[in-house]
Amino acid sequence: MHAFPLTALEEYMLCDDHPAFPMTGIVRLRFSGFLDQAAWEAAVNTAVQRHLLLRTTVRGQHGRRLYWVDQPDWRPKVHWHAPTNGWGFPPAGYIDLREEPGTRFWGVQRDDGHDVVLQVHHAGADATGLSRLMEDLLVAYAQRVGSGKGVTPLCELDTASFRQRGAPGLTTGRFLKMLPQQAVGLLGVREFLARKPSQLAGPAAAIEISVPPPEYPTPSRHELSHDETRGFLQAAKARGVTANDLLVRDLFLAVTRWRQEQGLGNAEDWLRFSIPMNLRRKEDHRMPVANSVSSVFLDRRPADCADADQLLGNIRQQMQKIKRLNLQYTFVLSLGLARMLPGGLTARMRTDDCQLTTYVSNIGPVLQTAPLPRRDGKLVSGNVVLDSVDYVIPLRPFVNASFCIYTYADRLSVLMHPDLRVLSPDVAKALHDEFLQQLRQSAAG
Repeated sequence: MHAFPLTALEEYMLCDDHPAFPMTGIVRLRFSGFLDQAAWEAAVNTAVQRHLLLRTTVRGQHGRRLYWVDQPDWRPKVHWHAPTNGWGFPPAGYIDLREEPGTRFWGVQRDDGHDVVLQVHHAGADATGLSRLMEDLLVAYAQRVGSGKGVTPLCELDTASFRQRGAPGLTTGRFLKMLPQQAVGLLGVREFLARKPSQLAGPAAAIEISVPPPEYPTPSRHELSHDETRGFLQAAKARGVTANDLLVRDLFLAVTRWRQEQGLGNAEDWLRFSIPMNLRRKEDHRMPVANSVSSVFLDRRPADCADADQLLGNIRQQMQKIKRLNLQYTFVLSLGLARMLPGGLTARMRTDDCQLTTYVSNIGPVLQTAPLPRRDGKLVSGNVVLDSVDYVIPLRPFVNASFCIYTYADRLSVLMHPDLRVLSPDVAKALHDEFLQQLRQSAAG
């Protein structure tokens, strides 16, 4: 494949990319022990050769069909001595896919080991894709440093599933059967357009989208203990809901309380959470790195959060309805329709108005099936142990903070990425603490 068209979602991610709000996913791998730098660089090159979208650029003009162009000879550079900000991250800013592939790597040396930071443009990878990349890097590195004996080879990738990444399994016949169900989705679109969601921190001046942030990224991550993690999962099971239902419920409760404590907003405000939904099927587990998700949107007002049990039941019912009626496809189908209209997706992008309150990305267990040995539940790759993972999801205009929740080594991590151009560090910390407190309350039953 030398050149091939972008999917509707990939084009949307490209159109919604700005220097002030880089549309990239960032992952930090924190190791106990020091990497063999040459072996890590070789593992990086192996991964880039396996995954097409890690090395492609984009050609074409806005308003016309856009194409990925393979750069088979491109080799990424691992920057080992880059400066870091106060959060320990290198300058992971805007990536112009028309000028360079959307993949960057850094190595940061601590006193007791290395951190590795990966940055990939969101048009080319979602959280599941980044997890695929991480697993390949860890396995390839283990093989390179001479401890590959007994390590399962890198999995064979499925190029057929990659070609269907825009909507896996959505054949013409299935699409036609879904049309009556999508009518329900269109009602949701009408509500989406009719309601005016509020920012987390209330009205604020728009940020100039062409001016990069002074520091980026600036996330904070906290883990629940093993017992708290187990308690939270058991609480969800006991209530007959998914862990995601309970997480979303708890964030609605936490945000509502935090806004009241901060004197923000009023009883008429709509809070809108955007929740990514993985479109991959079980048989797509060997899909190369790609962005194969859609989004659903949950709207609630403060009054809807007054009764915690009722709120949880309503979220459960709404999520079950979305899955039963295949409404997770509504967003990507609407993007496909929009780009066929005059002006395409570019003409319909909004950066001057609040479209949603926050993102809530629940990845679930990560690296759970990686074919590597473990020590105290943590992956061992050659001469290093992967202690922790940070998934940093993007910020968008008027989205003052985004949340990513996942489990590694049987501990639930809650990462918040605040926009410190809008929230002060103390106010952002209060929001994170409120969410953690609510999760622990649920875990304790």
